[in-house]
Amino acid sequence: MLASCTSSDVGVAARPATVSFGPASPFATHTRPPKPSRPPKPSYAPVPTAAGPACPGASLRGVYHPYRLHVLGTCRWYRGTVLYVRGEDDGDYHVVVKPDAGFARFLDADNYSQQHGGLVTEIMPGQHLSIPAAGEHVSVFGTWTYDADHGWNEIHPIWAIRYLSRGGRLVSSLPVAPPLHDSSGGGGVATGGGGGGGGGGCNPSYPTICLPVSGPDLNCTDIQARNFKVLPPDPYGLDGDHDGVGCET
Repeated sequence: MLASCTSSDVGVAARPATVSFGPASPFATHTRPPKPSRPPKPSYAPVPTAAGPACPGASLRGVYHPYRLHVLGTCRWYRGTVLYVRGEDDGDYHVVVKPDAGFARFLDADNYSQQHGGLVTEIMPGQHLSIPAAGEHVSVFGTWTYDADHGWNEIHPIWAIRYLSRGGRLVSSLPVAPPLHDSSGGGGVATGGGGGGGGGGCNPSYPTICLPVSGPDLNCTDIQARNFKVLPPDPYGLDGDHDGVGCET
């Protein structure tokens, strides 16, 4: 008679015992999510303008001698506070704008050494853009360029300006093409807040430069001019020792 046998008698492996460590973890079957990818590097591609002003395909439209400008980026917004405005012999107005936080990357070393830490933005002849006054807060939209003749960076040409100190009013005006080159343009500092030129709205206390009749308070760190004539009542207090010379060096 055959004897009864167990599984251990014929070499069949016994089922391993189950060891319990308490209630099952709710994450027992959860797989680890993939590691997040690195955030993208800042893009220097053109900024979308679907809800903003037009951005022409010709990035240097209206610029005479365009070979002197090297395009660093197109369709860019730059925001800051106007330091001063200078009328140039070619009819352009250099609106020099100190950057708001986050916009200093638009400047190079020569913007600091030659433009008092401001970016040169240029309003050209034929553009219907109001010239902002020193101390105004603005956003400027245009082509970000390097001026190889001078060594500093610019927004040149400008396509539009948002006048943040005037309720955020946006004004777009493309430069004239072909370029208008006005060799009879003015020189010196102009910060009138009027229309296309800087002639009107100048304070009579400063006859050799143009500072606004009224507006934000200015001091010598806000303007480039030095050793200029000052007449009473000197509303901006630029002639501290009352000798008739403002912002003396």
